Amino acid sequence: MHSTASFLKEKAMNPKEMQVVSAVFSGYRPDRDVSRYYADLLNRLAETLNINLLVFTNEPSLFSERAQTITINDLKRYRQLVWNDKDWVSTYHTNLGWHPKNRHLAQYRFDRLVEVYLSKLGLKVEAHRMVGDFLWLDAGLLNSVLGLNSDRFYSLQGFERLRDLWRGDHGELTALIDRKSRLLKNHRPSFHGLSFNDMSKVARACGATPDEHYVVGGTARVTQVMVAQIEKEASSVWEEVLKIGRAGTEENILSVLRWKHNWNGESLEMLVDVVTS
Repeated sequence: MHSTASFLKEKAMNPKEMQVVSAVFSGYRPDRDVSRYYADLLNRLAETLNINLLVFTNEPSLFSERAQTITINDLKRYRQLVWNDKDWVSTYHTNLGWHPKNRHLAQYRFDRLVEVYLSKLGLKVEAHRMVGDFLWLDAGLLNSVLGLNSDRFYSLQGFERLRDLWRGDHGELTALIDRKSRLLKNHRPSFHGLSFNDMSKVARACGATPDEHYVVGGTARVTQVMVAQIEKEASSVWEEVLKIGRAGTEENILSVLRWKHNWNGESLEMLVDVVTS
């Protein structure tokens, strides 16, 4: 198994190849079978398509030898890119519990789960240092969008079409879902614990203008521009979330950064259709 940074950097130099990066961490979400929900999809991807795959994980034994794994047993330094607070667990729980609806969220029920979410930003920064521009692919993307019993899977042709989409775009590309205004419900949580109005407040505080879409982390083209903005501004966006007594996930941060810096985006459903067709 190859896992050194020099090997990955060398592999990434071929412009005809697409580097895919993902992450799987066991022990944070007991309501999901890590192998079935996450690792199995990535193993099938590594074994059936000729695509470079790098996985950050605390369980490298779950993965095929065709995947490159980086073992990480402590997410603290990655989470600290966003939030360096010794009382982060209790603060998160308090802030997320501002509305009863949020108490059903997985990140409220499992105290340390949000560390995985927030750490994805630091992992993207680290991955870019190792391999350059890459496609981030959430490990459980197909299961989350299509369901565990779907017979659809990634195709080589689909990844080639996605690569062509990158080449025509020459910039950042994120997956989007609709941001819907419901006048009488805009004060209620609707996006990872924050309301429509909350997200507008945070955006304005960060000098961003919201549009009709939120960023979701299912997949993204991660570039030097994107990681520089994440590294510089993710913690300040999170600070604004905390200032209004709220807490969310990395997707709240990415949404504000996209609004501020005009990252390109396509609907999550469309991108899933592309990579599975």
